[in-house]
Amino acid sequence: MALLRILLMAAVVFFVTRWLRRLIVGGASRPRRGSGSKGRFTERQSQNKSRAKLKMLNFAKPPHLILGVKRDAKPEEVEAAYAAALAKNDPTRLQDMSPEIREVASRRQVEIHSAYRAITGEE
Repeated sequence: MALLRILLMAAVVFFVTRWLRRLIVGGASRPRRGSGSKGRFTERQSQNKSRAKLKMLNFAKPPHLILGVKRDAKPEEVEAAYAAALAKNDPTRLQDMSPEIREVASRRQVEIHSAYRAITGEE
């Protein structure tokens, strides 16, 4: 009975992986017998290769999230959040820390400056 369960699970795993492979590749992974295709890839797969690849993902945070304010925040709130973020990430305040931490803080300050300029519309 246990052997039957193992065989059943193996069959399920086999068919699910085939289905996922076809879903990802976009067609059969091998040509069917008697289809006349000599190569490994079918015509449909060669057409998929000419399709555009995935576009680059943008992981940049929106300016409001960087400063920690709402989108409809008042200018006074934006300025207060800007000053607080600059004070928190001031590299001179972190002089006793390692150089890597000071560099991260200076990069974070540049990010905060650009977020503030984006929100206020300064160029």
